[in-house]
Amino acid sequence: MRTFTFLILFVGLNFQLSAQNAQKQINRVVDDWHQAAAEANDEAYFSLMTKDAIFIGTDPTENWERKDFESKFIKKLKTRP
Repeated sequence: MRTFTFLILFVGLNFQLSAQNAQKQINRVVDDWHQAAAEANDEAYFSLMTKDAIFIGTDPTENWERKDFESKFIKKLKTRP
């Protein structure tokens, strides 16, 4: 019975640590993505998106497939002073 209890505790702890690690990785990607946007670093920004990503903006009409959003974003960067 002790072995079983230890096994349950070990699996539970391992799962908890795994979930915390995944959350840290997710937070890091989101932070890096926001930093790249703030710096207008298109290479870093788009490298953090999958090829089939869909960008959803704050306006209900802002829904673009990555390739469309990328071309729109890059055009805007090139017109900035």
